[in-house]
Order: sequence, then structure tokens, then C-alpha cells
Amino acid sequence: MISCNNIHQQFSPNNEIGEESFQARVLQLQRQNLQLFWHQQILEIDQQSDFKQHNLPLARIKRIMKTDEDVKMISADAPVLFSKACELFILELTLRSWLNTEESRRRTLQRIDIANAVNRGEVLDFLVDVVPVNDSQDEVCEKNCGLNESLPHSPNGFMNFSVIDHQF
Repeated sequence: MISCNNIHQQFSPNNEIGEESFQARVLQLQRQNLQLFWHQQILEIDQQSDFKQHNLPLARIKRIMKTDEDVKMISADAPVLFSKACELFILELTLRSWLNTEESRRRTLQRIDIANAVNRGEVLDFLVDVVPVNDSQDEVCEKNCGLNESLPHSPNGFMNFSVIDHQF
């Protein structure tokens, strides 16, 4: 992956190159990183011979697929394909978010980075309503949905949830 740190050094405030040039270079860098990512993923998939190793649990994917009333039976290949598709989706969203993190000169990926990644690309437009850009949208959603009292908040602004593993 190509890092944004070099661009920040090249386009420091002392340089006479403007903000537009900086943004254009960052966008070009992001496109290069995404092209490199997909090229690596295609090579990895082409070289993969063992399709029995999965990063996501197939039983859970199958269970989610069965929640659709129209789905009666699921072939053995379908959860494997969904598992890989979900993995690729998570990897790309993470990469796009991380590029926003680097652009902001931070080392911790935050919710705002994910929101910016969703809002910047047409590919992720379907997530615009799911991933709010700022906290005020969260508060509006919580008030409208009646979740204000029921969501466990901590003083640092993060939401605390306990993990419950349902056994079906």
C-alpha cells in the first residue's frame, strides 16, 4: 500500500503548492491503492486451491440467508461465495477508511473515516443511510427511533455492547 505520509511531507504548509493539488494527489493515491488492492485480491483468488478455509463462519452466513422467506434450500457453494464476497467487501471498506485516516494524519481508524469512505465513492452509496457522517445524525436517529434510553453509552462517547452468541 502506498502511504499518504509522503504526500503530507511534499505538500507541507511551507510549499507553495495549493490545497487543490494536494487533494488531487490524495485522490490519485487512493485510486492507485484500490487498483493495487483488487489486483492483489484477484491474484490471491486465482492462486487459491483450498476453498475450505473461510474467514467468516459458513453456518452463520447460511442462517442469515435462510432468514429470507423465499429461500427454501441453499447449495453448498452459496455460503462459500457469500463468505468471500463479505470478506472482500470488509477489506475494501477498511482500505478506503484507512486511506481517510492517513489523509487526516491519524493512526487510529474512526467512525468518521468509515463515513467519509462511504460518502466519497459511488460504490458504497447504498450505505449512506446506514453510516451517519456525524454525531448529530446519530442523535436524530436515536430520538426518532426511540433508542436514546436503551443504548448503552460510556463517558468517552463509545457505545458499549455485550457480545451474545446465540446457539441455534
